[in-house]
Amino acid sequence: MGRLHLNLLGGFEARLDDGPALAVPGRKAQALLAYLAMSRGKPHARGHIADLLWGLSGDEQARNSLRQTLHVLGRALNGFSGLVARDGTLALAETQYDADALALADAVGAADPSALAAAATRFDGDFLAGLTFNEPAFQEWLEGERRQCRDLAQTALRTQLAHLQQSGPVDAAINVARRLLTLDPLQEDVHRTLMGLLLEQRRMGDAVRQYQECRDVLQRELGLTYLFISHDLSVVYHMSDSVGVMYLGRLAELRDAASLFDTPLHPYTRLLLETIPDLTQIGRTRAPLAGEVPNPIDPPTGCAFHPRCPFANDRCTAERPELRPAPAGQVACHGVEEGRIAEADTA
Repeated sequence: MGRLHLNLLGGFEARLDDGPALAVPGRKAQALLAYLAMSRGKPHARGHIADLLWGLSGDEQARNSLRQTLHVLGRALNGFSGLVARDGTLALAETQYDADALALADAVGAADPSALAAAATRFDGDFLAGLTFNEPAFQEWLEGERRQCRDLAQTALRTQLAHLQQSGPVDAAINVARRLLTLDPLQEDVHRTLMGLLLEQRRMGDAVRQYQECRDVLQRELGLTYLFISHDLSVVYHMSDSVGVMYLGRLAELRDAASLFDTPLHPYTRLLLETIPDLTQIGRTRAPLAGEVPNPIDPPTGCAFHPRCPFANDRCTAERPELRPAPAGQVACHGVEEGRIAEADTA
């Protein structure tokens, strides 16, 4: 008596014991076998199965199609006695078969790390991937099983990831995180975890690329925009499409990232960019900036930056500038508005 092994994740495959894959012809025959397998030995009335798989056909044609399919299965499963037809019902004897989809569900229920790791590796794709036909009742059941299997796979991988973060090698945790994102790239928390793991290995470039991938997929799929706040402009350059520079709580410049870094307009933006280390300018001296940082509780009148700005005039000390259109964005600076500060002065 052979034992039937069913691989239902990523497609359909059936084997008896350690033998080769069985040729189970016909999508309906494969669907019937999978449906009975996922029922864990529960018998189903023939009429129910006929309606499930041939619901768009007449009753007599559906019954005939079921009989023919059972004949096909009997020949394909030669040596397997676990397909039980009794009292108008059909079932698979639960002790005579196993299925990867059921093993995944059992492993998640047991919450054993080693079992979860083994079960997660079995998830090679959607439940019965590639199998579809025009039967609404079966399609509804199939979509439900696919959702459940994907949820179980994510649960298994998340549990495995948490275990590896605590006591496992970082490389293994990175691989599990990537598998999770393959299942669902919209898992923002997994993107963050993966960035942190990459940073643990000092792979800054890979971490930045992971952030960019997360940003792009969330923008594309959900229409979201990221607000990234940092004092490290070298990181901002790689992570942002547009950049806003703030001084004492107000926007000084808001422009396309490439334009702002190439040709900064506001004097404060210039100051910030000059602080970025540049190994090609070793030994270069910078003129110290005059003045102290004002008290944000009691900011200066006019432009808050005017006590430290080499371009300030009387208007700057008296009138607070508003954001006005500038190349590739906006800038709040009287000197730029009046033409006293050009790109050449601040580049």
